[in-house]
Amino acid sequence: MKRCNHIIYSILVPLVMVGLVSLIAYLACGAVFTSNDCYEQYLPFFGAYHDVLTEGKSIFYSLSGSMGFDFWAVFVYYLASPLNLVIALFDKKDIIYVVNALIILKIALSGGSFAAFIKGRFPKANLGKIVLFSTMYAVSGYTIGYMWNVMWLDSLALFPLVIMGLDRLMQEKSHNWYMYAGFLALSIICCYMMGYMICIFIFLYFFTYSFKSFKDFLIKFLKVGLASVLAISISGIIIIPAYEALNSSIVATESMPKLELYGSFVDSFKTMLIGYPQHGVSFVQENANLFITVFGALLVVVYFAASKIGIGEKIRHGILLLILVVSFNLKPLNYMWHGMHEQNGIPNRFSFMVIFIMLIMGFTAVMQKKSAMNKKTLFIGWGIFAGLITLMAVLDRTIIINVVLTAFLSLGYVLILCFAKAKVRLNAIRAMALVEIVVTLSVGIFCSNGAISGDYGLYVKDFDAINATKEAGFYREKIDAVYNEKEFYYENVMCYMTPEEFELSTIKEFVTHTKNIGHMSVINEGTYYGINAMGLFNSFHHYSLSDYYNQTGGAGGPNNSVYYGDNVFMDMLLGVKYYYVTTTACNSLDYKYVKNQGDVAIYENPYALSVGYVVPEGFLAAELTANPFTSMNNMSRSITGEECFYHVAFTYAGDTRYEYEVLVAGELLVQPDNGFIKRIVIKVDDEVVYTGSCPEVVISVGEVKKGQKVVIEADYSKETYVDPAMTKIYAGTMKKQPFDRLYNKLSKNQMEVLEYSDDYFVGKINLEEQEKVMITVPYDKGWSITVDGKKTEYELYENLFYVLTLSEGEHEINFSYRTPGFDMGFRVTIASIGVYIIATVITVILSKKIKKAQ
Repeated sequence: MKRCNHIIYSILVPLVMVGLVSLIAYLACGAVFTSNDCYEQYLPFFGAYHDVLTEGKSIFYSLSGSMGFDFWAVFVYYLASPLNLVIALFDKKDIIYVVNALIILKIALSGGSFAAFIKGRFPKANLGKIVLFSTMYAVSGYTIGYMWNVMWLDSLALFPLVIMGLDRLMQEKSHNWYMYAGFLALSIICCYMMGYMICIFIFLYFFTYSFKSFKDFLIKFLKVGLASVLAISISGIIIIPAYEALNSSIVATESMPKLELYGSFVDSFKTMLIGYPQHGVSFVQENANLFITVFGALLVVVYFAASKIGIGEKIRHGILLLILVVSFNLKPLNYMWHGMHEQNGIPNRFSFMVIFIMLIMGFTAVMQKKSAMNKKTLFIGWGIFAGLITLMAVLDRTIIINVVLTAFLSLGYVLILCFAKAKVRLNAIRAMALVEIVVTLSVGIFCSNGAISGDYGLYVKDFDAINATKEAGFYREKIDAVYNEKEFYYENVMCYMTPEEFELSTIKEFVTHTKNIGHMSVINEGTYYGINAMGLFNSFHHYSLSDYYNQTGGAGGPNNSVYYGDNVFMDMLLGVKYYYVTTTACNSLDYKYVKNQGDVAIYENPYALSVGYVVPEGFLAAELTANPFTSMNNMSRSITGEECFYHVAFTYAGDTRYEYEVLVAGELLVQPDNGFIKRIVIKVDDEVVYTGSCPEVVISVGEVKKGQKVVIEADYSKETYVDPAMTKIYAGTMKKQPFDRLYNKLSKNQMEVLEYSDDYFVGKINLEEQEKVMITVPYDKGWSITVDGKKTEYELYENLFYVLTLSEGEHEINFSYRTPGFDMGFRVTIASIGVYIIATVITVILSKKIKKAQ
């Protein structure tokens, strides 16, 4: 145990520190680390993974979002860490707390791994220094800003072990290559994106080592290269399917940006200053989270000022640091670091490597003898450091206070190093640095990167009961957007208040509200509950679905699809049978109320079609437009020759109001076409019939009568000016009889689903003549399709849904799914693990023989 003291203490210190801050934040206002995308995206994926582990659902495909998606692709990016298996031991409603605990644990393990690396490189380093620097690594600005990216933290913890393995491999006559290869493989498996960045870093870092000769360089380069290739091959089951999934997403269409900067380099270094918050989500692309305490930042400059550190070592590390720093801001380099992909809202995801290099430099400086770290060196280093941050203040006057505080604090560190007694020196520096870390961590969770847990799992039991008792069969479901007046007030009013406008009562009201936000803005809510959901926020999203939704009454973007509201026309075509509502009303005249399960009201759509049905040739060519009512009329006309909607024109009435006097009675549906609208209120004769915060979808106003006045009031984003007069209000009144005739025609030739699971279904259809049968399953290369036991050709409708041309008679249709690249990846992984084991055994045996011979 004594031999591992440095690792144990380096785990315990950040564990206690982060754990206590987390506990205080939670007790104070319900705040947790699972914020931003983790709150809205990753936690629901953990919920789906929980279903895989506890209910035996498919690991390859899931129906719980965007009408179906490749779950293995999601797993390999978000969920592959072995530590995540612990969720199977807990109830699904408690996943938010389990993931929060995993974040704290992974941060603590990062401290332990850094300690192991430091002790391996500096065997004579004392415990106090190791624990201090390990804590600075574990609770750095990168961790504070991005800790909610729970899938990155495994690689953050493994990264020092990879470099430790590389150190051993680079030693003279070393045969210990398997440690490096094993840790590198594990880091890629846990998160292939971080693993990709680590591989680039290793290539660059290799050149910071010294070599006796060119032959020595080539031999070591070959050793590292072969070990790296083997590590990458071991992770084939992760990399190959991920590559296939990325190629089918919108990421594959991106191209290398121009050779230009994002902005100012000052923005990249602001977070190193005391009191400047770390970034959670930022669209200032040059931003980077680099906090390592003022002490750590000061030591980087002292490293270059220290006379006893070799000039060659300084140049090599300086060049590497320069390449990384320039990559923060130079678009093509940044693009390459992020896997040939534009970073989106989470800038410079590789900045933890800069932190690692800076801490190595700093530790190298403190390990110098007293003669090398004399007062002159320290004051020269401080002078250069103070000059650099002063230059930052000259270029950006908004950080003057931060610069002044940083300069004085760094001077305090120098004075302690120069004049404090040996017994006091380390304790004083350690206390000051740990206070810096705790304050920055607290600012992070309370002011920028924390989220209010609220009642995140509030409806889990309700949906467990719904899933256990709902009608058998293959169909789709949707949950309406949940609206919360207080949440709107906080995001669109309170966030823009000046400090003078705040009152104690307002703050208390906010704290009361935040404890009850729950899951109210989570697109992936259906994924969390395990229903056959329509919307999804997913990095591997099929953009053709978003495009289709955007033209038919839903909404979507490059990595998400949104499907709310009660549009019975599209719900019919897409087979949406159940509609779940919690706080809003279902205004549709066609949906039938079934019952309440707890707080969840269940509505059924009697018009939902099967997953497969006959469509005429003209349907496949019907034009889809930005106006969903035009699109739906075009589709209807292609099938029955009739339109299902009267077009309705709202007029702009000034301010942010839009009005319409009803000309034709019936069910009115509307869709405001503006992504900057934060809330809409719909009134009929001054009576509020709808309030919501998801306006870019078709919404049913309910039945209106001739002569009634319908008013839409919109609240726009305060961050971007939008001219309300330019907003389009698409609207239509449903023609009930043409709609019924449309349904009757389509429902006569439906496929009967005989059996199904997440990753396959079998159906039969009987045709009186040759017909086109559309299967509303989103296209994916992983689907294998047979008709009557034989593989069949197909065409795609809107580059999205499968269309089969079938002859007269009865046919059995079989769809089965296997993640593209999985089988090849599996074979590569198994073969590579075999090579790794055999090569390791041979290496160990030969090493023992060589030692005996010596």
